[in-house]
Order: sequence, then structure tokens, then C-alpha cells
Amino acid sequence: MTETLYKFTCEVEGVELTCHLEYEPAEFNHGEAPDFPACMNLVNAFCGDIDIAHLLMQSIVDHICEEALVMFNSESTT
Repeated sequence: MTETLYKFTCEVEGVELTCHLEYEPAEFNHGEAPDFPACMNLVNAFCGDIDIAHLLMQSIVDHICEEALVMFNSESTT
């Protein structure tokens, strides 16, 4: 499954994390369903060999997802 995940390396509070995120493209004009912007969902956040994603505060997870989406979009347009 990791081959379909986006790999993103970032530094959080002085700790380097290797994150794997799932990309969800934007969905618009699907009848009665509301529109959704593109987003990233954090699946794993490795500190070395240990996945600490479940230990991170939601605000940190949100920050990682937002930064990964910006990077993903910039890579997609170049």
C-alpha cells in the first residue's frame, strides 16, 4: 500500500519525521453531495523506525497535512 502513499519529510519541534500521506483529490459537482477541496490524510509519521503518528497532537497532524499538500501541489505543477 505504501506505493500509493505520498512520502513527505518534515521537521516538527526539532524532530525529523518521514511521513506517508494519502492524497484525496478535490470533488466538485456531485449532485446533492457537498464539494470537497483536495486534502492529505496522515497515515504514518516515522521517527527513525518508529511510527508515532498516533501520538501527535491534532494541530501537528493538521500542519503536516497542510504542508504536504502544498508540496504535492507544487510538484504536480512543475
